[in-house]
Amino acid sequence: MDSVMKPRREWLIGGLVALIVVSIGVNLLFVARSDVDINLKALGRWFGGLEGVQWLLTELGVDWVTPQQATIQWLERGARLKEEGRYQEAITAYEQALEINPDEYMAYVGLARVSEALGDLDQALVYLKKADEIAPENPVVYRHLGRLRCVRGEYALCVRTLEKAVELDPESKWAHYWLAGAYQDNDPPDLDQAEAHYLRALQLDDHFGEAYLALASLYQSQPGKEAQALEMFRNALGVALATKDEDLEAQARSGMAALHYAQDDYSACIKEWKRVLEINPDDPVAHRRLGLCYAMRGGEGDLGQAVVELEQSLVREFPLIDAYYFYLGQYYAQHQDYARALW
Repeated sequence: MDSVMKPRREWLIGGLVALIVVSIGVNLLFVARSDVDINLKALGRWFGGLEGVQWLLTELGVDWVTPQQATIQWLERGARLKEEGRYQEAITAYEQALEINPDEYMAYVGLARVSEALGDLDQALVYLKKADEIAPENPVVYRHLGRLRCVRGEYALCVRTLEKAVELDPESKWAHYWLAGAYQDNDPPDLDQAEAHYLRALQLDDHFGEAYLALASLYQSQPGKEAQALEMFRNALGVALATKDEDLEAQARSGMAALHYAQDDYSACIKEWKRVLEINPDDPVAHRRLGLCYAMRGGEGDLGQAVVELEQSLVREFPLIDAYYFYLGQYYAQHQDYARALW
C-alpha cells in the first residue's frame, strides 16, 4: 500500500511545486513589464485562493485554511467577543480580518458596532461609510447605517436610509423592525407606518420577541389599545418562556404589570412584579412598583408589605425625593391618616 501511495504523493508534491513556480513566474513577468512593486501579501492571498492549490493540499493531507475561511473565522470571533463585552479583543479580530482582506466590508460593520458600544458614534459612522464605499447599496450596511442614524438622533435621515434597506431586502425582519422604530421616534411620529412594519417583521418571524415588545409599547402609548398591548406582551412572554430568555421575560412581565396597574387590577400587577423579582431580585424599580401595587390594593397586610417593598427599593436606590415621600407616607400611616399616607 505504501509503495502505491508514495508515487502519488510525490506526484502531488511535484504538481504543487510546479504551480508555485508558474504562479511566481507569471507575477514576476507582469511586474517586470508593468513597472509596479510586487505585493507579496496580495500574491500569497491570490495563490492560496486557487482551487488547484487547495485541492492539492487537501490530497496531501495538509490542514489548509483558505484566506476566505480565515476571514470568516476572524469575523465570527470579533462578533462573539463584542457580545461578551471584550471590545479591544473584538477590534483586534476585525483588524485581522482586514489584514487578510482589506475589502471585507463586514469587518468595518463589526468595527462600527464595537465603536458604538464604546460610545464613539462618530467613529462608528466613519466605519459604516467605509463599508458603504466598499459595498455600495448593500442591505446589511444600510440597515446598520440607518439604525446608527437613529441612535445619533438623526431620525429623518434614519428613516430614509432604512427605507432603502427595506427596498434592497424586503425579507429582512431587522430592517422592518428598525424602520418601525424610526417611524415611531421621528418628529412627527408616523405610528401607522410603525405598526405596519412591526407587523411585517412578525410575519417574517412569528418568534421575534423584540418586535412583540416594541409593538406592545406602541399600543400602550395609544388610548383604547390596551387590549392589543396586553396581547403583544403575552406573545413576547410566550417567546421568552419557549427560548428561556429571562431578560425578555422580565421586560414582558414588566409591561403586563404596568397595564394591570393602569386598569386597577392590582392583584395581577402584584403577581407579575413578583415574577420579575424572581428573575432580578435587586431591581429597585420592580420593588418600588410592587410596593405601589400593594399600597393601591390596600387589603389586610398590603400596607405593611408595601412598606417592605419600598424599603427594599430605597436600600438599592436612594433618590432623596422618593425617600422624602416614603417617610412622609409612613408618618401619616402611623397616625392612621391612610388617605394622605397613600398619596
